[in-house]
Parts: sequence; structure tokens; C-alpha cells
Amino acid sequence: MKNQDVINGATSSLPATSFARFTAYRVKNAEVVWKNKQLIKEYGFVDKPDIDSWLLNEFAYSSLDTFYTDKASDQSIFFAERYGGQLIASNGGGGRAGLKGQFQCKGIGPTPLINQMGIAQYSIGVATLKEMLNEALWGEVCHTLLPYGAVRCLAIIDLNHTNENNEKCAIAVRENELRLAHFELSPYFIPDNTSDFVSETHRAKLSIEAFPECFKSAFGSYPGFRSSMELILDRYAKQLAYARFFRICHGSLTSSNIGLTGKYLDFGTISSLGTYENIITSMGNIGFLKEEDNIFESIINFIDGYNWYSIYENENSTDYCVFFSRSLNKHLRQVFLTSIGLIKNKHFYEEKKSIETFELIYRYLTMGGNREVYGVTYHNKGSCYHKIESLFNILKNKSRKNGIEDRIFRLASELKISDSNFDEINLEKRCSLFLTGRFNLDFLHYDKIREDIDLILTLNDKNFHVNCYISEILSKTKQLRDFL
Repeated sequence: MKNQDVINGATSSLPATSFARFTAYRVKNAEVVWKNKQLIKEYGFVDKPDIDSWLLNEFAYSSLDTFYTDKASDQSIFFAERYGGQLIASNGGGGRAGLKGQFQCKGIGPTPLINQMGIAQYSIGVATLKEMLNEALWGEVCHTLLPYGAVRCLAIIDLNHTNENNEKCAIAVRENELRLAHFELSPYFIPDNTSDFVSETHRAKLSIEAFPECFKSAFGSYPGFRSSMELILDRYAKQLAYARFFRICHGSLTSSNIGLTGKYLDFGTISSLGTYENIITSMGNIGFLKEEDNIFESIINFIDGYNWYSIYENENSTDYCVFFSRSLNKHLRQVFLTSIGLIKNKHFYEEKKSIETFELIYRYLTMGGNREVYGVTYHNKGSCYHKIESLFNILKNKSRKNGIEDRIFRLASELKISDSNFDEINLEKRCSLFLTGRFNLDFLHYDKIREDIDLILTLNDKNFHVNCYISEILSKTKQLRDFL
């Protein structure tokens, strides 16, 4: 059976060996807590007479026998994705997500890709309702705020069961997405003795052979390996640059957590930050100002695997790391200087004066914050010496306290003079907006979101309040996007 017969969307171009088939069973008394009306419309599901019933019939399933009542009936086939990369806890890929059609159910219970010798906390397969609502929320926030968006949730289903901590369990029905991790090894995965999986090496080899077709399915055509990789890496760079400017720290930007198209996914560690500080949002991960280091590692791992298993090329991973680094610097300049209001003309991005101005502004905003620290900060709190409002006071010539501030003002003035079409009104508007606190992102703070969700789940008619809350967060996010 071809993948297209059972799996639709982005991942259907992967070979059959990239999936592990398993059976899950219908969970009784589950309910839809939230559904994405915009996404339902985009996928053409508006003609469903009862969308909630359809969602439950399709996706309210679990592989855990404690979650269902009648194993003999109401069963459905799902597929777990096999992939490798960093920080997947020695599993063989998706340990708690099952694909069905165009979507996957995250929190479905343990899949065949759980490492039987692995750590218990990575083997239970369930997800909490709070965790999945956070997933849905951030999918919409990143879809709104970042240039290449995010993997979005179609619905969140409350399974009406609790875990060992008495937290409600849920499933997030989210879009399928191709990732570089699909082409990487998971070298420490030890499958169940009863499984009939092909080896990791054979699985990776077949995936890499399918890379041209996978790229074509994502982008429409395949221009060759080098051009394809440069397109992917340029998207990664632009996506990360925008997230850096907006002080959005993904927290675990590995090859399994960013799509081939640049979409972000898996939001368990994501948060807004109060300043441009090198904050680590979860143990074992990279700090905010160095999130690109995970992508460098992904590039090296992927190219090494490609060279090992492909008969066509002998690629140099250093070349691609250099390309990504240059692309990231270019996009950081673009997003910082245009958002601040110092540049509108794209021809000035590569000018020496633009580069010098950006580097000084970036240094100014990150001064005091380069040391890795734990603990997510609120607006203008933390170790950084300067607030973003201080930068705009400099640009308005209101306050210059030291040499670096004098130099920023001088460079910005020279940059304006060098552009005959410079828009002074645009700069004034942006200065006013930033100085009135419009860049306060505390409503997206890691702790704040979880506290808000905890409160909502105690209220009567929680479905209504969940919808109102997500709509409110998106309204604030759109205001932030629109003013920039």
C-alpha cells in the first residue's frame, strides 16, 4: 500500500519504511475543547454537518488500554513517524503521535517508536490538556508573527481521563510536516523485539533517496541538492531572525522541531522574553542568543548522513553552515533595521553603513545578557544593561549617556543621510510605538500562559473561555505584527 493511500499532506512522499503502523481505539466520552475555525475552512471541512462529531470519530483515539472501553470495536489505524536528530530521548521518532490522513494526533499514547529501554518519562505517550492548549495557542501565534508560520492545530480533544498527577489528558490534532529529522538516524533506538522494522540505517538510506521527491512535494519542484538545501536554510535563517527580533525563544530548535519549509512546531519550551538575553527555557537546551547552534548541528548531521547513504554527491557541511550563518546575519539586519525604522529600501541591507549600524545596535541590546541563564524574564527584567526603549530615546536624540550611545546616534544619522528616500515619519511613528510599551510581550510569557490556562480550566463552560482566551492572545499578536 502506498503512503498516499493512508497518509496525506507533507509526509506522504516519505517511503513506507519511515512509518510504524499501529492500532488505536476510540476513547468514549471525549469532547472537543477547541477547534480552529480558520483551519477547518482552509482544509474544506465546513461542509461537515456536525464538525465536533466528525473530529471525535476521526481523532479521539488512544493506544492506552486504560483510555478505552471496548477494544473489539471502534479501532483505527495510525502511523508513527520514524525520524532521528537531537534530543528525542533515544526514541525512534514520534513516541506519542499518530498520523491519520492530513493530520496527526499528539498525545495518542505510546507508539511502537518508544524505546523499550528508555527513560519512563519519555515513554508514557500521553499529553496534558494544558500542554496541548499551549500547543494550539503557539501554533497560531507563530503562524501570525513569523514569516513561515507554524504547524497549526485543527482541534484539541479532551480525553476525559487523567494522568498520574491528576492532570487531564488530551490530544492535539495538528498538521503533518516534513522535517530534516526524517532523513536523520536515531542511533540509540532499541525497538520492541516483536517489531518488524527495517534497521535505522536502511530507513535513513531510503529516506535520503526520497529527498528530491519530498522536497518537490513541499516546494513544487526540485532544483538540485545544493539549491534545495540553500532554500531550506535561508528559510530557517529568516524564521529565526524574526523570532530573535520579537524575543520569541523556541527553546529546542532541533531538526525535529522545525519543518522543511521553516515552520516551527512542538512548543513545550517556547516563551517570549523580557530582553535580548541568552536565556535557556528548559534543561539541556541552548540559550536564546545561540539557538542557531542547534541548526548548525542539524546541518552537519544531515549532510554527513546524505554523504554516507547517497551515491550522487559528496557535500561539505561546512559550506552549508557558512551559507546559513551569512543568511542569518542578513535577515537579522533586515528585520532589526526595518522594524526599528532605519531602513525601508532593500538595497541598503548589504551596505557597509547598514552592517555597522546593525552590529552596534545588536551589541547594545544584548550587552550584559550573553551569559547562559535559566529563568524566563518579564518585560525589561533580567541582566541586560539596556532596554529597547533606551535605543529609541537615542534615535530621537533624547538621551545619550555613554560612548556606545553616541556612536549609535551618529551611525543612525549617517544611515539616514545616505538614503535619499529615508522616511522620517516612519521612524517617528515607530519610536512613539516602542516608547509607549507596545513591545511588551509578557502575555506570551511561559509562566503567564500556563497560569492563564490553569485558571480557565477551573471555570464553568471552559470551552467558551478557551476560545475567548486564544482569540484575545491572537488579537494582541496581530496588533504587534501590524504595527511593525
